[in-house]
Order: sequence, then structure tokens, then C-alpha cells
Amino acid sequence: MRRNTFIRAARQIKTFTGLQDISDVSFIYFPHDQEIDPKLYKVITPQHQAPPQLISLDKVNISLKLMAETAKKNIAKFDDITIYFEGGTGDYIMEADVVAVLLKKYPGKRFTILADPSRHCLLNLMLPNDRVTLKPNSRPSKLQKAFIDLGNIVGMDYYIPPYGKTAAYAYIAGLDPKVDLTPIKISALESKKKLALLFPDVAKSKKPIIGLHTTSGNNNAKSWPVEMAPELVEKLSNINHDLLFLRFGGHGEKEINHEKVKECIGLPWDTVAALIKRCSLVVCIDSAIMHIATHSNIPAVTLWGPLRPEHILPTPLCVAPVIGACKSLFCGRYECNDKSCMKTISPDMIVEGVKKIWETAPSARINIQ
Repeated sequence: MRRNTFIRAARQIKTFTGLQDISDVSFIYFPHDQEIDPKLYKVITPQHQAPPQLISLDKVNISLKLMAETAKKNIAKFDDITIYFEGGTGDYIMEADVVAVLLKKYPGKRFTILADPSRHCLLNLMLPNDRVTLKPNSRPSKLQKAFIDLGNIVGMDYYIPPYGKTAAYAYIAGLDPKVDLTPIKISALESKKKLALLFPDVAKSKKPIIGLHTTSGNNNAKSWPVEMAPELVEKLSNINHDLLFLRFGGHGEKEINHEKVKECIGLPWDTVAALIKRCSLVVCIDSAIMHIATHSNIPAVTLWGPLRPEHILPTPLCVAPVIGACKSLFCGRYECNDKSCMKTISPDMIVEGVKKIWETAPSARINIQ
């Protein structure tokens, strides 16, 4: 390894390696001052479009391990730690799991979380602690002494089975990869009030409710075609005529337009969490809705295409994944315009996943007529 050498042209690669033929030569930048024993680490290319990674014998990115050591030293040295949250709302929920572990492990420390203000209401349901301060997600001052940047996960391979994506956030924060779920704390009474306020007819009927979420906030390749949703509703209703559906999504999304579907579009995150708490189960893509359900002990039938389920979820939560089919399945490309993998997930496939949940999850059992 040669330190502080930046290579930007083929000529420089030849000079650096001493080789004339570099057609089969590649290289990676390693942003740490660390000697690398080739007996302990190897280079892999983990997934489509991801950069090459240096991983250890236990299959963990060496950068994550070094960040873990840095975080441990900072937390030991300072009493006030600032943590930058990255990603979408689903990522925030996983990051909150990590902060919950930090609170337990370091009872004398205080934590400031830099996060999108629209999500503070959800974080307050997971981290109602007098040692946590929520602030807008601007970058901290250069004078900030103790700073954990969870945004460092970007560009890394964060596939760490059997713990899922949360494990990478845990490493960055100096923790072991196994992190337990932190419950989203909403009382049954508060949940009932929210449902009665928004949909009094649903609350009065006391009929079983299935939550639906089909579209990613960025409308990327994780989305399932909303045009298929009415057929799914019909097929599930044919199994149980009493079923009602709450459909979650962001502002401006196309409505399903079905008499049994109540649209929950553009609601605050704490309200969304309260309504999901009233569901018997949820059918959803890889999204914040999925994470809210799992953190509320609500069974979920999850739909997958660009990513493997275990890439995101801890293995025990992959109860009824429904996986699409295409030649580039699990490619990791959210920007795919074809979205062919998710289009291959039929309503019948989802119905089978729902039946599996009904058979295995007592809390989701609904009488089948």
C-alpha cells in the first residue's frame, strides 16, 4: 500500500504498478492510515455499481471496523456526542435503534441527533429520553469535538447478514452488529383515537384492517405498480369479506379508488405509526412503512426486487418476503427505469404471502370465510 497517492489516469496506474498491461488491473482508495495485512483482508466487489471493498475474514468492511474504533474512543472521551442521521425515514428508524443501544451502554452520556424535522415526531416515539436532543439535520460546526456521521454508510457495502443494514450503522457508532428493535411507543388508546378521528366509520366497524404501501417516496425501482392494487384488494376481500384497507403514501400519489380502501396520503409520521398499530398486518415494499410495522410488532408481507430482504432486515424478520423475477434481480439499482422485477410480483403471489402470515403469526390471524 502506498499512502497519499491519488490516481486519475491510466498512465498513473502504469507508473504506480510498474506494469505495461493494465487491462485487468483495478484499484480502490482506502481513506485510513492503516497497514493492511493481506492474510487478514481481501478485496471483493459486493454488488452492482458498488465500489470494491476491503473486507475482513468475518466479512466486514474494514472501514466500518476502523470507524467503530474511532467512535468508541470519542464516546469514551466526551460526554456530549452529536450524531448525524442520513437517508429516508426507514433509515432513521434503524438509526434510532442504534441510539437506543448507545443510551443503554453509556448511561452518563448525552446525545444530540441531527435529523429532518418532519421525522422528529417519529423519533420521539422511539427515543423519549431526557438525554436526547433533536435538532435540524444541518452539518455540525467544525469545532464539534465528538461527531458520529451515520452518513458514512453511503458508498459502502452494508450487507451484513444475519443482522441487516442496522449492523452497518451500529459499526459506525462503535457497537456490535446485533441491535435489537426499539418499540415505537404508541398506546392502544392513542391509536384508537387517531383512527376514530380520521376514519370514524372504520373505527366503529371494528373490522380487520390490512395496511398497504406500494410506492417509494422517490418512486424508484422499489415501487410496486399501484395499478395492481385494486386486484389485490379484490382477491383478499374474496377470502374475507370483512377486510378493510388503509393505503399509506406521500403527497401527490395516485389513489387506488376502491370502496374498501381508505387513503392515508401525506399524513405526519406519528399519525402513520398510530394507524399501522391498528392493522392486523401490512403489505408493503422496502420502506418506512415496513420498518414501522416491524417496530410495532405488526406482521408484514414485504415485496422485493432491487435488494435482497436480508440486505435490509435482520433474518428473523424475513417471515413472508415476496420476491420478483428478472435477469438482474437484486441488482441494487434504484434508478432502473424498467422496474421489471417488481412488475413480476402478481397479486396472487402477495395473497400467498398473506396466507402464510395468517398461518404463522397469531396476532395477524383473520377468519377466512
